[in-house]
Amino acid sequence: MGKIKTVTTVFELPQKLGILQYVEYEPYDESPYTGLLTSEGCKRGICIRYKVWVSSRDKRRWEAKERWKKRRDEDGGGCLRQQIADALWMLTERGFEVGFSNECDAVINGVAIPKPSCRSADECVKQMLEVYKKRLESPPPPPRNPEEEEYQHLIQQYAWLNWWNRNTVLDALKRCKQSLLDVLQRLNKPEIPYFVAAFVGRFELDFRCVVEVFGNGHNYCVSFCIKDAQPTTYCYERGKGWRHTQQPKFLRLKPLEDTEIYLVEDKELIKIV
Repeated sequence: MGKIKTVTTVFELPQKLGILQYVEYEPYDESPYTGLLTSEGCKRGICIRYKVWVSSRDKRRWEAKERWKKRRDEDGGGCLRQQIADALWMLTERGFEVGFSNECDAVINGVAIPKPSCRSADECVKQMLEVYKKRLESPPPPPRNPEEEEYQHLIQQYAWLNWWNRNTVLDALKRCKQSLLDVLQRLNKPEIPYFVAAFVGRFELDFRCVVEVFGNGHNYCVSFCIKDAQPTTYCYERGKGWRHTQQPKFLRLKPLEDTEIYLVEDKELIKIV
Protein backbone atom coordinates (compact mmCIF):
# COMPACT_ATOMS: atom_id res chain seq x y z
CA MET A 1 0.00 0.00 0.00
CA GLY A 2 1.40 3.42 -1.02
CA LYS A 3 1.03 6.86 0.47
CA ILE A 4 -2.34 8.09 1.71
CA LYS A 5 -3.70 11.48 0.69
CA THR A 6 -6.38 13.07 2.81
CA VAL A 7 -8.01 16.48 3.38
CA THR A 8 -7.12 18.48 6.48
CA THR A 9 -7.35 21.99 7.91
CA VAL A 10 -4.09 23.47 9.18
CA PHE A 11 -3.91 27.04 7.88
CA GLU A 12 -6.63 29.65 8.19
CA LEU A 13 -6.33 31.44 4.85
CA PRO A 14 -7.03 28.46 2.55
CA GLN A 15 -9.94 27.55 4.82
CA LYS A 16 -11.38 31.07 4.54
CA LEU A 17 -10.93 31.06 0.78
CA GLY A 18 -12.48 27.63 0.40
CA ILE A 19 -9.32 26.05 -1.04
CA LEU A 20 -8.73 22.48 0.10
CA GLN A 21 -5.60 21.47 1.98
CA TYR A 22 -4.24 18.00 1.29
CA VAL A 23 -1.74 16.03 3.35
CA GLU A 24 0.12 13.02 1.97
CA TYR A 25 1.82 10.59 4.38
CA GLU A 26 3.11 7.06 4.80
CA PRO A 27 0.54 5.00 6.76
CA TYR A 28 3.13 2.64 8.25
CA ASP A 29 5.30 5.33 9.85
CA GLU A 30 5.49 5.37 13.61
CA SER A 31 3.84 8.14 15.61
CA PRO A 32 4.27 11.05 15.28
CA TYR A 33 3.46 10.76 11.60
CA THR A 34 5.00 13.16 9.11
CA GLY A 35 3.31 14.28 5.92
CA LEU A 36 3.54 16.93 3.21
CA LEU A 37 0.70 19.45 3.13
CA THR A 38 -0.13 21.12 -0.20
CA SER A 39 -2.77 23.71 -0.99
CA GLU A 40 -2.91 25.67 -4.20
CA GLY A 41 -5.45 27.89 -6.00
CA CYS A 42 -6.96 31.35 -6.47
CA LYS A 43 -10.17 32.73 -4.96
CA ARG A 44 -11.49 36.30 -4.75
CA GLY A 45 -8.30 37.74 -6.25
CA ILE A 46 -6.00 35.97 -3.78
CA CYS A 47 -3.68 33.20 -4.98
CA ILE A 48 -1.93 30.83 -2.58
CA ARG A 49 0.55 28.01 -2.93
CA TYR A 50 1.37 26.03 0.22
CA LYS A 51 3.89 23.21 0.49
CA VAL A 52 4.63 22.55 4.16
CA TRP A 53 5.75 19.58 6.27
CA VAL A 54 3.17 18.73 8.97
CA SER A 55 2.94 16.14 11.72
CA SER A 56 0.21 14.23 13.53
CA ARG A 57 -0.09 11.71 16.39
CA ASP A 58 -3.47 10.28 15.39
CA LYS A 59 -3.60 10.85 11.56
CA ARG A 60 -6.66 13.06 12.07
CA ARG A 61 -5.35 16.31 13.51
CA TRP A 62 -2.34 17.66 11.63
CA GLU A 63 -0.11 20.52 12.76
CA ALA A 64 2.68 22.47 11.15
CA LYS A 65 6.21 21.67 12.22
CA GLU A 66 7.55 23.63 15.20
CA ARG A 67 9.56 25.98 13.01
CA TRP A 68 6.40 27.01 11.23
CA LYS A 69 4.65 27.75 14.51
CA LYS A 70 7.52 29.94 15.68
CA ARG A 71 7.76 31.83 12.40
CA ARG A 72 4.15 32.44 11.53
CA ASP A 73 5.12 35.14 9.04
CA GLU A 74 6.44 32.42 6.70
CA ASP A 75 3.61 29.92 6.80
CA GLY A 76 2.02 31.28 3.65
CA GLY A 77 4.53 29.63 1.35
CA GLY A 78 6.56 31.57 -1.22
CA CYS A 79 6.29 35.34 -0.77
CA LEU A 80 2.90 35.26 0.97
CA ARG A 81 3.23 36.02 4.67
CA GLN A 82 0.30 35.02 6.84
CA GLN A 83 -0.37 38.46 8.33
CA ILE A 84 -0.37 40.02 4.83
CA ALA A 85 -2.69 37.29 3.59
CA ASP A 86 -5.03 37.96 6.51
CA ALA A 87 -4.83 41.69 5.77
CA LEU A 88 -5.80 41.12 2.15
CA TRP A 89 -8.74 39.04 3.28
CA MET A 90 -9.85 41.87 5.58
CA LEU A 91 -9.58 44.31 2.65
CA THR A 92 -11.78 42.11 0.46
CA GLU A 93 -14.41 42.19 3.19
CA ARG A 94 -14.27 46.00 2.94
CA GLY A 95 -14.97 45.85 -0.80
CA PHE A 96 -11.43 46.21 -2.19
CA GLU A 97 -10.20 44.09 -5.07
CA VAL A 98 -6.87 42.58 -4.09
CA GLY A 99 -4.19 40.35 -5.57
CA PHE A 100 -0.46 39.97 -6.09
CA SER A 101 1.86 41.25 -8.82
CA ASN A 102 4.59 39.24 -10.50
CA GLU A 103 7.07 40.97 -8.18
CA CYS A 104 5.14 39.63 -5.19
CA ASP A 105 3.76 43.05 -4.22
CA ALA A 106 0.22 43.37 -2.97
CA VAL A 107 -2.24 44.95 -5.43
CA ILE A 108 -5.24 46.95 -4.21
CA ASN A 109 -7.76 48.05 -6.85
CA GLY A 110 -5.05 47.78 -9.51
CA VAL A 111 -2.47 49.78 -7.50
CA ALA A 112 0.75 47.93 -6.60
CA ILE A 113 1.68 48.23 -2.93
CA PRO A 114 5.15 47.18 -1.69
CA LYS A 115 5.07 44.51 0.99
CA PRO A 116 4.63 46.28 4.35
CA SER A 117 6.74 45.65 7.43
CA CYS A 118 4.10 44.66 9.95
CA ARG A 119 3.52 42.11 12.70
CA SER A 120 -0.28 41.88 12.65
CA ALA A 121 -3.01 41.87 10.03
CA ASP A 122 -4.50 45.12 11.36
CA GLU A 123 -1.12 46.83 11.15
CA CYS A 124 -0.66 45.53 7.59
CA VAL A 125 -4.07 46.87 6.57
CA LYS A 126 -3.26 50.30 7.99
CA GLN A 127 0.12 50.53 6.25
CA MET A 128 -1.16 49.27 2.89
CA LEU A 129 -4.11 51.68 2.88
CA GLU A 130 -1.81 54.62 3.68
CA VAL A 131 0.42 53.78 0.71
CA TYR A 132 -2.64 53.15 -1.46
CA LYS A 133 -4.11 56.60 -0.70
CA LYS A 134 -0.77 58.36 -1.30
CA ARG A 135 -0.39 56.69 -4.69
CA LEU A 136 -3.91 57.71 -5.67
CA GLU A 137 -3.17 61.33 -4.75
CA SER A 138 0.17 61.51 -6.58
CA PRO A 139 -0.14 62.03 -10.35
CA PRO A 140 1.07 59.16 -12.53
CA PRO A 141 4.37 59.69 -14.36
CA PRO A 142 3.91 61.07 -17.90
CA PRO A 143 4.13 58.46 -20.64
CA ARG A 144 7.51 58.23 -22.33
CA ASN A 145 7.64 60.09 -25.63
CA PRO A 146 10.64 58.92 -27.70
CA GLU A 147 10.12 61.66 -30.32
CA GLU A 148 10.17 64.38 -27.64
CA GLU A 149 13.34 62.92 -26.12
CA GLU A 150 15.06 62.84 -29.50
CA TYR A 151 13.85 66.37 -30.27
CA GLN A 152 15.53 67.66 -27.09
CA HIS A 153 18.71 65.82 -28.07
CA LEU A 154 18.67 67.41 -31.56
CA ILE A 155 18.24 70.91 -30.10
CA GLN A 156 21.45 70.40 -28.13
CA GLN A 157 23.20 69.28 -31.29
CA TYR A 158 21.77 71.95 -33.64
CA ALA A 159 21.24 75.21 -31.74
CA TRP A 160 19.36 76.86 -34.63
CA LEU A 161 16.73 74.13 -34.45
CA ASN A 162 15.06 76.17 -31.68
CA TRP A 163 13.82 78.48 -34.44
CA TRP A 164 12.16 75.68 -36.38
CA ASN A 165 8.50 74.72 -36.09
CA ARG A 166 8.49 72.27 -33.19
CA ASN A 167 5.42 70.32 -34.36
CA THR A 168 6.90 69.95 -37.85
CA VAL A 169 10.07 68.42 -36.42
CA LEU A 170 8.17 66.04 -34.11
CA ASP A 171 5.96 64.95 -37.00
CA ALA A 172 9.03 64.34 -39.19
CA LEU A 173 10.64 62.23 -36.44
CA LYS A 174 7.61 59.93 -36.66
CA ARG A 175 7.13 59.83 -40.44
CA CYS A 176 10.49 60.44 -42.14
CA LYS A 177 13.18 60.49 -39.47
CA GLN A 178 16.08 59.68 -41.77
CA SER A 179 15.12 62.41 -44.27
CA LEU A 180 14.96 64.94 -41.44
CA LEU A 181 18.39 63.92 -40.11
CA ASP A 182 19.85 64.20 -43.63
CA VAL A 183 18.54 67.77 -43.99
CA LEU A 184 19.86 68.78 -40.56
CA GLN A 185 23.31 67.43 -41.37
CA ARG A 186 23.34 69.25 -44.72
CA LEU A 187 22.52 72.55 -43.03
CA ASN A 188 24.98 72.05 -40.18
CA LYS A 189 28.05 73.35 -42.01
CA PRO A 190 30.38 76.19 -41.04
CA GLU A 191 29.80 77.81 -44.46
CA ILE A 192 26.08 78.15 -43.72
CA PRO A 193 25.32 81.01 -41.28
CA TYR A 194 23.09 80.42 -38.26
CA PHE A 195 20.31 82.65 -39.61
CA VAL A 196 20.14 80.76 -42.93
CA ALA A 197 19.62 77.36 -41.26
CA ALA A 198 17.11 78.91 -38.85
CA PHE A 199 15.17 80.52 -41.73
CA VAL A 200 14.51 77.17 -43.40
CA GLY A 201 12.56 75.96 -40.38
CA ARG A 202 9.93 78.72 -40.75
CA PHE A 203 8.13 76.49 -43.24
CA GLU A 204 6.46 73.09 -43.11
CA LEU A 205 9.10 71.31 -45.09
CA ASP A 206 8.85 68.19 -47.15
CA PHE A 207 12.05 66.61 -45.87
CA ARG A 208 12.12 64.16 -48.73
CA CYS A 209 13.02 67.11 -51.00
CA VAL A 210 16.73 67.93 -51.09
CA VAL A 211 17.57 71.31 -49.60
CA GLU A 212 20.09 73.36 -51.58
CA VAL A 213 21.93 76.43 -50.32
CA PHE A 214 23.89 78.93 -52.45
CA GLY A 215 25.97 81.78 -51.07
CA ASN A 216 29.00 84.04 -51.41
CA GLY A 217 29.47 85.16 -47.81
CA HIS A 218 27.08 88.12 -48.18
CA ASN A 219 24.04 86.90 -50.09
CA TYR A 220 22.34 83.52 -49.88
CA CYS A 221 19.61 81.58 -51.67
CA VAL A 222 17.83 78.51 -50.30
CA SER A 223 15.86 76.13 -52.46
CA PHE A 224 13.56 73.58 -50.79
CA CYS A 225 10.11 71.97 -50.92
CA ILE A 226 7.13 72.95 -48.82
CA LYS A 227 4.50 70.32 -48.06
CA ASP A 228 1.93 69.95 -50.85
CA ALA A 229 3.70 72.56 -52.96
CA GLN A 230 6.28 72.85 -55.70
CA PRO A 231 9.94 73.55 -54.93
CA THR A 232 10.48 77.16 -53.98
CA THR A 233 13.43 79.47 -53.44
CA TYR A 234 14.08 82.34 -51.02
CA CYS A 235 17.05 84.64 -51.40
CA TYR A 236 18.71 86.81 -48.77
CA GLU A 237 20.47 90.02 -49.69
CA ARG A 238 22.39 91.91 -47.03
CA GLY A 239 20.46 94.99 -45.97
CA LYS A 240 17.24 93.85 -47.66
CA GLY A 241 16.45 90.57 -45.91
CA TRP A 242 14.68 87.56 -47.39
CA ARG A 243 12.43 87.62 -50.44
CA HIS A 244 10.63 84.91 -52.35
CA THR A 245 11.92 84.21 -55.84
CA GLN A 246 9.19 83.00 -58.19
CA GLN A 247 11.34 81.69 -61.03
CA PRO A 248 14.98 81.56 -59.99
CA LYS A 249 17.54 81.26 -62.76
CA PHE A 250 20.13 78.72 -61.69
CA LEU A 251 22.75 78.81 -64.45
CA ARG A 252 25.86 76.76 -63.98
CA LEU A 253 28.81 78.90 -64.99
CA LYS A 254 31.83 76.61 -64.70
CA PRO A 255 32.72 73.50 -62.72
CA LEU A 256 35.73 73.50 -60.43
CA GLU A 257 37.18 70.53 -58.57
CA ASP A 258 34.77 70.45 -55.63
CA THR A 259 32.83 73.66 -56.23
CA GLU A 260 29.92 74.58 -58.43
CA ILE A 261 29.31 78.24 -59.26
CA TYR A 262 25.78 79.34 -60.17
CA LEU A 263 24.24 82.54 -61.41
CA VAL A 264 21.10 83.26 -59.42
CA GLU A 265 19.33 86.28 -60.91
CA ASP A 266 22.59 87.87 -61.99
CA LYS A 267 24.32 87.10 -58.65
CA GLU A 268 27.29 84.78 -58.69
CA LEU A 269 26.90 82.30 -55.81
CA ILE A 270 28.66 79.09 -54.81
CA LYS A 271 26.58 75.99 -54.17
CA ILE A 272 27.19 75.05 -50.54
CA VAL A 273 24.88 72.04 -50.25
